[in-house]
Formats: sequence, structure tokens, C-alpha cells
Amino acid sequence: MNELAGVGAGRFRRPYLIREYLAKKNLSMSLISRDIGVSATLVGETIKGTKNNKRVLNHLKKIGCPSEFLGVAKK
Repeated sequence: MNELAGVGAGRFRRPYLIREYLAKKNLSMSLISRDIGVSATLVGETIKGTKNNKRVLNHLKKIGCPSEFLGVAKK
């Protein structure tokens, strides 16, 4: 089962907490987009919850963003 698709398109995502977490780590959405090879727009939409891109969510989890902020099940 794909735990990233379990909550719809980011219905329970906490975008402000995700952005705050990224700021504390001195990361930006454009830096993340370059790291994983997707557009900055897609990263922003995934963080807002209007998209549910698996690569973006996996990368956010990989850099330590709490699962509660992402609205996905812990693994």
C-alpha cells in the first residue's frame, strides 16, 4: 500500500510547519527541486497539499521532516 496516497491530496498536510522546518534547516523549495529533479512549483504544490508527489514527499521524509507535518503514515 502506498502510504503517501492514503490521505488524499495532502488533506492533513501542515504547510506552514513544513516551511518552518525547511527554514530551520536552511533549505528552500527551489533547492529541494534541484536535488530531486522536479520543478519548484511541484515542490510548492506538494507542500501546500494540492499535489501529492511521491518523490517530493519521500525527499522531505529523508531530510527528517516529521511525518505529522506531511500528513503521511510513519514507517
